[in-house]
Amino acid sequence: MNNRSDRFFSLVPGLGIALQSNFPPEEPVGIFLKKAIPPLAINQEKGQIFHPAVVQPIDEKQILVFFSLVTNSKENFRKLVFFSKHRAIAARFGEVEPFGFDKTRPGPQYTGRDYLSLRFPGPTGKFATVYFKIQPRNATPFYLGVDVSEEGGKIAVRARRIHPNACPRHLYFR
Repeated sequence: MNNRSDRFFSLVPGLGIALQSNFPPEEPVGIFLKKAIPPLAINQEKGQIFHPAVVQPIDEKQILVFFSLVTNSKENFRKLVFFSKHRAIAARFGEVEPFGFDKTRPGPQYTGRDYLSLRFPGPTGKFATVYFKIQPRNATPFYLGVDVSEEGGKIAVRARRIHPNACPRHLYFR
């Protein structure tokens, strides 16, 4: 189907997001799909389905991404996968420490692409806002707040640039 880069939708330059559903790889993928909307990509071997999206910029500081759900809610779980080409860390209010991205290939062959997977909607049934500190090469760091909600059968992601004081303190001081 689609290559890996086509699975991610840009929130800001160098930071993208994908919505992934996971299912048991030994099961046929067809039992997890709706008939009306085709998936963006399927990896039967890993048990992954990627959902298509529409990106809608609001202004220079905000963007919306609407994911269309192609699964019938029988999958094991869904997760939001963030992809970063920059040094980035994340945090949430109520958590003690910030958390980071996993490197794709640690070591000398490192490609500079990192991933962060967060379960959606989360253990409480709601997705807590996640805050990012993003450090592009040779540039000033900036901060991003990402809210996610389910609206009318779609997953809505709103990313907005924010002031550092709006972030959890443990992210701001890193």
